[in-house]
Amino acid sequence: MSDPEHFAPIVYRHFVRLKEIPMTQIADQPPPVPNDRPSILALVRADLEERERVGVQRYGTPLQAHNGRDALVDAYQEALDLAAYLRQAIAERDA
Repeated sequence: MSDPEHFAPIVYRHFVRLKEIPMTQIADQPPPVPNDRPSILALVRADLEERERVGVQRYGTPLQAHNGRDALVDAYQEALDLAAYLRQAIAERDA
């Protein structure tokens, strides 16, 4: 299993980058306005079902515990990708 202290410098570097975003770009949001669109949780459930289908098709098995992979490393790498995509979206929106 990976040493959590190995990731500390990486997390800190990404945190420092987030601090570089002017607070005018990250402000409190207004409360949500009800509408006739589907609930986000319903969309997430559908996405999770689709991810499981794709995983079984691609790997022959759904994601399960004790599968030989380090879930913390997988999740951490996915979180780093997410942070990059979110920052890209902010930069593109504000350009």
